Amino acid sequence: MTWNLDTPEGRLAAIEALGPEGYNEAMREKFAADTVATVNGHAIRRTASRFGSLFAVGRTGRAFRTLDEATIFANENFPAD
Repeated sequence: MTWNLDTPEGRLAAIEALGPEGYNEAMREKFAADTVATVNGHAIRRTASRFGSLFAVGRTGRAFRTLDEATIFANENFPAD
């Protein structure tokens, strides 16, 4: 069975069905599948938002409409820890 890990309801259902360890593994796999590039230590992931599809840059809290914009930002900022 699969769960929509992009929604709070889906994540709750996954936690209830898989337990904490299984849920964490599912989230690691989702993160790896969503990562389209790694630049300067930042994982750039395609994410869905109310604004449409965006490219999130690591743990910076920033997202951009294009992969090029995200890549430029990642190159200009300190590497992720």
